[in-house]
Amino acid sequence: MGNRMKVLSVLTGGILVVVSPSPVYCEPLPAAVPELLNSGFESPEVTENDNCFPPENWTCFSSKPGDKVSCSAKAKRTGLQSLVFKAPSLANAFEGASQEFAVTPTYHYGFTAYVTGDESDRLGAGSFGQVHIEWRNANFKEITMTYGPIWDLNLSPKRWERFFVEGDAPDGAASGLVVIMFYSKNNPGNGTFYVDDCEFTGSPPKNASVRADPRNRMTRFLETNPNLRKP
Repeated sequence: MGNRMKVLSVLTGGILVVVSPSPVYCEPLPAAVPELLNSGFESPEVTENDNCFPPENWTCFSSKPGDKVSCSAKAKRTGLQSLVFKAPSLANAFEGASQEFAVTPTYHYGFTAYVTGDESDRLGAGSFGQVHIEWRNANFKEITMTYGPIWDLNLSPKRWERFFVEGDAPDGAASGLVVIMFYSKNNPGNGTFYVDDCEFTGSPPKNASVRADPRNRMTRFLETNPNLRKP
């Protein structure tokens, strides 16, 4: 019968059942979760514990020349490596790492990073780290930013702490950046923290709905009315 619908009418106890052996499926909602690459900072492989291994798939930046963000084997939550941030060499400076992802306007996105301090190089007053999401239009112009919580001199060097930022992609957004930042106001060169096991999530708007599959609805009906299966 090909794709034509076959209709079987069964009149039992005054109930008319219409069965379609050709299942009817609904179009899925657009994909909401692009893959976050190198989320555990395992690449490139670190051969020495120095600051010269920028993570693959991430864009590293700084406000002052010479400041670097690097993969490190000195600390890790899982795997063999993490991302190390050492305080900028000058006051009133920042450094960071970011990764771009495609967005669907009004979809909800979240970014998680696990962070720990360094026992021998604690953050000082006026220095802090933060995660945020930057929303961009089709011309890569910034629309707005969504900021997460900060970590500062109270960051523990003995455990990994979870920091999370979430928000809805605004109208007109075509892409976003997940960003990890280190700001240093008046403690140049003092303070280190490590980041590992980043996670990325995305989901449709809360008011979005998916149409029911008639086949599934019929299957449930027959399961709860087993007598209708009999000839």
